[in-house]
Amino acid sequence: MDAIEEVMRYRIVVLGDVQQVGFREYVKKCAQQLQAKGSVKNLDDGSVEIYCAIEESTLDKFKEMIGKPPMGEVEEIKVYPEGSGEYGTTETNFSKFKVIRDEDEVAETLSVMARAGFQMLEKQDKMIELQKLTIEKIDGVANKIDGVSGKIDAMHQDMNERFDRLTENINERFDRMEVKYGAISEAIKVFLEEFRTFNAKLDEHNRKLDMIL
Repeated sequence: MDAIEEVMRYRIVVLGDVQQVGFREYVKKCAQQLQAKGSVKNLDDGSVEIYCAIEESTLDKFKEMIGKPPMGEVEEIKVYPEGSGEYGTTETNFSKFKVIRDEDEVAETLSVMARAGFQMLEKQDKMIELQKLTIEKIDGVANKIDGVSGKIDAMHQDMNERFDRLTENINERFDRMEVKYGAISEAIKVFLEEFRTFNAKLDEHNRKLDMIL
C-alpha cells in the first residue's frame, strides 16, 4: 500500500514583472494542475504572494511551472515553510485555490489585454516581413529563369543562323557543277559536327535550368 505523502504549507513570494500580466491566473492554473490549495494575490511592492498547501515532492515542480509564465518575467522565487518567521499569517482556508483580487482588477485585465494585443501586432509585423522576404526570393528566382530563357533564345537564334549558313553553303556547292563525292562527304561531316555541338549546348543549358528550378 502506497504511503500517503504529507502536505506542507508554504508562503511563496515571486519577484519580477509579475503584476498586470495575468500572472495570478497562471499561478492558479498551475496550482490546480498539481492539486495544490491556497491563494495568490498582488503585493504593494510589485511582487506576488502565494500561500499554498502542497506535497513536498511537488513543490519544485510548482516553482518550475510558475517560473515560466506566458507573459511577464520572474526574477526570483522565495519560499518560506510554515513555522518560519517569514511565513507570516494568512486567512486562507486552503480548501481550494483562489485568486484574491483588489480594486485594480479591471485595470489589470485591460493591461493584460493591451499587452496581448501588442504581442499579436509584433507577430503580425514579423509575418509581413517574412512574406516580403519570400516574395523577394521568388522574384529573384524568376529573374534567374528569365535570364536563362534569354540565353536559350539567343542560343537558338545563333544555331538557326549557323544552320541557315550551312544550308546555303551546301546549296552553293550543289549549284556548282564541280561538286564531287568527297566535297559532299565533307559537307555532311561539317553538318553532323554542327548538329552534335548544338545538342551538347542545349543539354548543358537544360541541365542548368533544372538546377535553378
